Amino acid sequence: MNEKRWKQDLRLEFGNLTKGEKKVAEYLLAKEEEIEEMTLRQCAAGAGTGQPTVVRTVQRLGYGGWQQFRNGVLKQSGQEKRGQENRGIAGEEPDGVSTNRRKGIPTQVIRQDMELLEEMTLKIQEKEFQDVIQLLKKARSVEIFGAERSAFVAGELAGRLLHMGVSCRTYSDLFLQKVSAEYLDGRNVAIAISQSGTTEMVLDAMRLASESGAKTVGILGTKDCPIAACCDHVFVTPAVSFEGGEKAASRIAQIGLIDLLCEGLFQSDEKRFKENILKSKEKFV
Repeated sequence: MNEKRWKQDLRLEFGNLTKGEKKVAEYLLAKEEEIEEMTLRQCAAGAGTGQPTVVRTVQRLGYGGWQQFRNGVLKQSGQEKRGQENRGIAGEEPDGVSTNRRKGIPTQVIRQDMELLEEMTLKIQEKEFQDVIQLLKKARSVEIFGAERSAFVAGELAGRLLHMGVSCRTYSDLFLQKVSAEYLDGRNVAIAISQSGTTEMVLDAMRLASESGAKTVGILGTKDCPIAACCDHVFVTPAVSFEGGEKAASRIAQIGLIDLLCEGLFQSDEKRFKENILKSKEKFV
């Protein structure tokens, strides 16, 4: 591709763009110097659109997704793309268009997942993380609230904590979440998992848990949401939305945070948790 070809293509395509895509195009042209370090979420927020709109816009230029577009901008600026020696894994041609996309392997999704995990970890404050680890370590029990796809993440966290010997419960019946929340106190930890941060049944349960005196933790898509207002501690787990919208959003950051919490808990008292994990494994022999 020629120098700054993406800008030429974007201007040529501009008349065919939707209203939202035009906002993305204008933002990209105005922030040209920042694109190389810009994340998909940052672009969507800056343009005032959704992440799928950004993806559709760059796809009109022939890119498989945001990461491929950003790599193309890097190359057109005369910079070497990091990890060029791994070209066979990334499946990219010199112009940044994925060969695997033609083969039906959307490798850009893995790149987006890696970007989400990096963004998530950079936002975690060490003191808050350690405070939550101590809460989990000392809790009489941990109650985890989640609905729909977040309920599967809640189940993963509950299973991991149980294997470590931490008394933990999650509920498939959303009504029971509210019932259990009323009986908590300062010895309990209540964790809400919600990407939208607005799920009514989870919000009701967390309000009751907070009013009951339980320590409250949110694993949420944003701090600017109703559930966050009920939480003593909040971890933001960004998600990239595909064409299906929020229902199709990747939960990789939520799973990544669970890994961090469990590993942090293990490191806080290796002897205790190693013994508990060995006891748990014996049950499956």
